[in-house]
Amino acid sequence: MTNNKAAAILPEKEIYPQSPEIAPQGREIEISEADVENAVDRLMIDGLDEGAAVVELVSPDKKKTREYQRRVETELVDSATLERTRGALARAEFINKLAGGEMAELTDRESANIASSLESRSWQKIFSELRQGDTAIYFSMPAGIFSVKYFNDELFGQQLTDEIIDHRKNYMASLAEHHGLEILHQDFRSGILKPNQEKIKELGGPDKTADIMNALGRQLDQAMVKVILETIKTKETELKNSSLAPAAKEAKLKKLDSFKNKLGQWGFKATFGASKVGASPKSGDYTPAALAVAESQQMAQVLRHGEQKKYGGEYDAKFIKAEIGNIIASGKELAGVIKDKNGLPFEVWQTVDGRRTINRDLVRAIRKNKFEPAPGQEEAVKKVEQYIRRVNLLDLFKPLTADEIAGKNSLPGSADDTLKNKVDKTRRLIDLAKMKDLNQADRQAVAAILKVDQKDATCASPEIFHSEAMKMPDAVYVSIDVMDLGVDLLLEYERLLNDIDAGKISLAEASLKAGDSTTKRMREVRAKVAEVCGRYYSKDKIFTLVGGDEVTVALPNGEDINDLLLELQKATNSRVVKTAVGSAERADGESGREDGASLPLPEGEKKRGREDQRLREHLGAIKRAEQGAEVSKAIETARRQAELSLSHRFKSEGMSSEMAAGAARKFLSDIVPDSFVVKEEADGGFVILDDAGFERTREEILQELAEQIASTPQEKT
Repeated sequence: MTNNKAAAILPEKEIYPQSPEIAPQGREIEISEADVENAVDRLMIDGLDEGAAVVELVSPDKKKTREYQRRVETELVDSATLERTRGALARAEFINKLAGGEMAELTDRESANIASSLESRSWQKIFSELRQGDTAIYFSMPAGIFSVKYFNDELFGQQLTDEIIDHRKNYMASLAEHHGLEILHQDFRSGILKPNQEKIKELGGPDKTADIMNALGRQLDQAMVKVILETIKTKETELKNSSLAPAAKEAKLKKLDSFKNKLGQWGFKATFGASKVGASPKSGDYTPAALAVAESQQMAQVLRHGEQKKYGGEYDAKFIKAEIGNIIASGKELAGVIKDKNGLPFEVWQTVDGRRTINRDLVRAIRKNKFEPAPGQEEAVKKVEQYIRRVNLLDLFKPLTADEIAGKNSLPGSADDTLKNKVDKTRRLIDLAKMKDLNQADRQAVAAILKVDQKDATCASPEIFHSEAMKMPDAVYVSIDVMDLGVDLLLEYERLLNDIDAGKISLAEASLKAGDSTTKRMREVRAKVAEVCGRYYSKDKIFTLVGGDEVTVALPNGEDINDLLLELQKATNSRVVKTAVGSAERADGESGREDGASLPLPEGEKKRGREDQRLREHLGAIKRAEQGAEVSKAIETARRQAELSLSHRFKSEGMSSEMAAGAARKFLSDIVPDSFVVKEEADGGFVILDDAGFERTREEILQELAEQIASTPQEKT
């Protein structure tokens, strides 16, 4: 095995149909049924990727629809998801008992779990334990085909992916102990360590941080390659014994084989960066700790995407500034226009608010691996891909904004609570928990912390969300997916890098502020969701689950649900999907549908009984929101492609770019609504509800759009 390639790793290209060029009108043409069918085929995007024929998301055949629902509840909600959620429900019960004074003396394990839970929230250990002179070590897992999303969706499924993550976390913990390091934070894709130099010397290890990082990288690489190879064997055996269609089975086996070859070529290269913590300007200002983490992350990021052969490096401001200069220079070398496979031109650069920025349509397509270049344009697209990856240099998730970390602003949801107060209060509770000395007031304080989400204290923690949603006899789940958040975040990084290069902002200030706009935007979205839902339900009936760029709300069903959905969409300008679990199902725990059919549990789950079935239906409804989102994305993508084609035609007729875009939007507005939501019907199908109150299926909308495209003469290219 060779590990000498540090080039960025990207998922294999997938083929996504593109709409045809829309050419100038001016002559009558005859539209055949085949023309329309071909146009529909070009616009369709399946919401499920199983490599085989799948049940259509909107089907008039109720038997097929029920099969689809059963598949979601019995296959996509796998045993790993069930076990994880059962654990969340058990923790919710424990939290509620803590709050209610129902527990006597805490056991050693319960006390340890409380301390661990508090330490893992919102960078608690980072803020409380990283002090002046300490070194922060940031480690980042390889991306692309090594990402958790790719492992989960394309290669192994959630259960095996979770096992790989657990292996990595456990091995990282043992490596850290072996090398005299303390883990301050660790999640599914990254972590932060703190070296104890005295402990390192006691262990006889190297006293240089760079040596430690490279040793960690080599050892983790070797261990994870073995783990992943074993997981590939397990998955291959599972596939060979599965009931998948031969073609689907072969496609998945080929994908695993391709991945295995890349694993042998690249290894599993996690990268590390290190930076020392400076002096705090005043008490309660945690800026130095946050800056050290940001700087160490930047070094890890550069090593991940660069050509360096080492696993880790210590922060060097000159090196990072030079890298930023190289990124800006590489942007200037990009082509002015890139064409897709249909000949549709994309201007690489746009001017937004007086600033030169990369075309967001191009970023959106390339980030999702949906851009198929015209012949001869492959190298130009590759350079844009590389530029987009490198612009992510500042991509560090922080739980708070720079001003909140510095103590300038109080924490969200509290008029007077500062970060220092929160850190100190939580530290006190952690110490008391470790000593098993929590009185009832302390236990209530612990419960209050654990009941709310660590990203946003106005929302429920995952444990409380699942627990309360499961109690609703007639539950509706509303998923609010903020569109283009990843694109906006990348463009924010691009603006900051340009400002650093131009001397308008220091590297340190930009490192601390990066991502603040996105953090604030998501808070505003969640506040809007609470405001809108609060006009329909009392606060104690609303439970919100926070994701990255998503918010999921569990509500009791009501007559005004359509009004609520449309109001949520307009208030948040987001993708809104509603799924549901019917009252009959929740009342008796059976899996009945409106037509009286029953969906039996898989054989291995029968013993779990009614509660297990209810849990599957709860998780299935949440999971189906992803499929509803695919319905929405298919329409959005088709419309966007049609708009781009029309806009190009209008510009060729002499319109300005702005006028052409407006004309294209107006031309298509009667076919594809500007504002719509996706609803799951009682039979499991999805319909699109627009702001005029009309309901249509995805197929009906795409059919209308396809007919319009088919009726437009094609430009000869």
